[in-house]
Amino acid sequence: MKIISRVGIGVGRKQKVATRLICMVFLILMIIFAIFITLSSVNTYSQMNNSVISEFSSTAKTNAIVSDSILKESEKDVQLLSTYISESMNNGSDVNNSGSDISVVYNIPLSGKAKSIEQYVIDNIKNNIVNNEDIVGMGVYFEPYAFDKNVRDYTLYIADSDVASNSIQTYGKYEEYCNEEYYKVAHETQKIHLSETYVDNGINMITASYPIVVNGNAVGVVTADINIDVFSEFKENAGSKYSTMFFNIYSDKNNIIYDPADVKNIGHNLTEYYTDREKMTGVKEKLSKHKLFNANFTNKEGKNVICFFYPIKAGNQTWWSMVGIHESEINNPIMRFVCLQVVLMVIALGVVNFILFLLVNKSLKPLDGMVMAADKITSGDFELNLTSDRNDEIGKLTDAFNEMSNNIRTIISDVASTLELISNGDFTAKSQCPDKYVGEYAKLYKMYDDIEYNLTSAIVDISKASEQVNVSSDQVSDGAQALSQGATEQASSIEELSATISEVATEIKGTADYAKDSNEIARQAGNALRAGTVQMSEMTNAMADISNSANEISKIIKTIDDIAFQTNILALNAAVEAARAGTAGKGFAVVADEVRNLAQKSAEAAQNTTELIENTISAIQNGSKIAVDTVNTINEVAESTGKLVESAGRIAQASDTQANRIEQITLGVDQIASIVQTNSATAEESAAASEELAGQANMLKELVDRFKISAGTAGR
Repeated sequence: MKIISRVGIGVGRKQKVATRLICMVFLILMIIFAIFITLSSVNTYSQMNNSVISEFSSTAKTNAIVSDSILKESEKDVQLLSTYISESMNNGSDVNNSGSDISVVYNIPLSGKAKSIEQYVIDNIKNNIVNNEDIVGMGVYFEPYAFDKNVRDYTLYIADSDVASNSIQTYGKYEEYCNEEYYKVAHETQKIHLSETYVDNGINMITASYPIVVNGNAVGVVTADINIDVFSEFKENAGSKYSTMFFNIYSDKNNIIYDPADVKNIGHNLTEYYTDREKMTGVKEKLSKHKLFNANFTNKEGKNVICFFYPIKAGNQTWWSMVGIHESEINNPIMRFVCLQVVLMVIALGVVNFILFLLVNKSLKPLDGMVMAADKITSGDFELNLTSDRNDEIGKLTDAFNEMSNNIRTIISDVASTLELISNGDFTAKSQCPDKYVGEYAKLYKMYDDIEYNLTSAIVDISKASEQVNVSSDQVSDGAQALSQGATEQASSIEELSATISEVATEIKGTADYAKDSNEIARQAGNALRAGTVQMSEMTNAMADISNSANEISKIIKTIDDIAFQTNILALNAAVEAARAGTAGKGFAVVADEVRNLAQKSAEAAQNTTELIENTISAIQNGSKIAVDTVNTINEVAESTGKLVESAGRIAQASDTQANRIEQITLGVDQIASIVQTNSATAEESAAASEELAGQANMLKELVDRFKISAGTAGR
């Protein structure tokens, strides 16, 4: 069945196997061709690019070699002449110092050595100009009086036009040429120097300068002017293969020395044409290494160019031979070649795909019949008639389909006949072709056998169980009737218990009410005692105030008694004085007696008052003690009353709790009574159900007896 499900999955695809196979192969070929084209294009581009780089590097190198050869030839002529002059001037004193030799240039007497040097210089310059067409003129320039003591400013210059006319030029005073580049640099550095390009008499030229050194000191300079048109053979050497190819020679200051395309560019700096500062920084770093390199630029016209630089040894300077070309002229042939490769690959891919389509369709044609067979199997039709004369995998697959359909039809027929017997109650039916149940079908056969065994066992068990249920139902019926009778008796007892509990609850509720009344009376008595305690405290405080006032009065009376005593003494003294006065003091003596009498009476009154106050204080102290004892007694009574109130409250609370619990017990008893009544009804119902269950068990036994089972199945 797994094979059928897989075929069903294949049939559900929208595309045929041949189409998918061709598509996959086509996709793989496309990927392979794409990788091949990419690698081929990259390799072709790399090779052609390397070839172009090699070609242009070689051109730049060739131009550099040509330039170096031209410059070295002129440098050699200048150096030889300078060396001759230096050695001649270093050879000691003159042979002839008479000054009788006349200078050809200045027409003045010269020393014999100077005259000899002058003549050699003139002859040598003319010879160099005639033999070296690159030189358009040569000259010598001296420091003041360095050449001869009779001539301050000695110079001579012979141009190529002067050779034919046999004329010689001079360059005036020392001050006029000492600061010129061709003189100053060579004189100061004592090394050969090549100037930047300049125009003289309509000719673009450069000057090679070499110092004349005598005894370690530079006394003059030999120069040779070189026409830069000698570099025109660059283009002739390169040919006209590339239309955008251009050439330049740059000085060590990156100024254009030679430009065959436009002389107006001569003297301009490299940075004026290529303005990308970052790239120029990298180019300057490479220039400082004095080695071959190439760089990409964007010129002022917006064109991408690639330039190749090769160093030229120009004296002690490094000039550069530069060859450039537009990148598009390099890339276009490469792109055309790549496009041609792509077109050829696409054509080849189309041809291969067409051939593959024909071969695959022919090889997989028998699969169409198998797809139709799979559709029939999916719809439940196993009548297949597939034919194939092939011995390959497809032929084997066709035979397998036919054999599979035959096996499935045989198994279905066997299962159908067996199930028909089982449906009629015959569980003794067996398969007629067990040998067909192979592989995964063996599981089906085993499942059928297990089902037959399990059903037979279940029927036997049901038969036994029905008998047991019949017996048990009778027992349950008897037990239910007994339970119903007992529940009825329990209900009667619970009703009597409920009535008794109700009476107890009523009495406990009355007790709780009495306890609440006692609690209220005790609480009121406690409040009255607390009020009496407060009043007794106030009375005690009042008696204490009276005692304090009596003490104060006692102090005042003591003061009055002291005053009476003093008054009595004063009266006595007055009587004595009156007696001394005789008749004149009689009236005063009478007054003194009265005062003394009053003082005595006051003293007596104060004494009596003091006694009364002392008695009062004593009485107050006794009253205070009694009041304190009374307060203590009242406090004890109040405390006992509080405890009585607390006990009465607890009794009332306990009575309430008991009343509530009695109510809960009453409710519980009522619930028990209800449950007992329910149990009684349920027991009656259980008895009826048990009788009915016994009847159903008998019916089940009759039904089970209808099935036909093997005698030994239950014991397998």
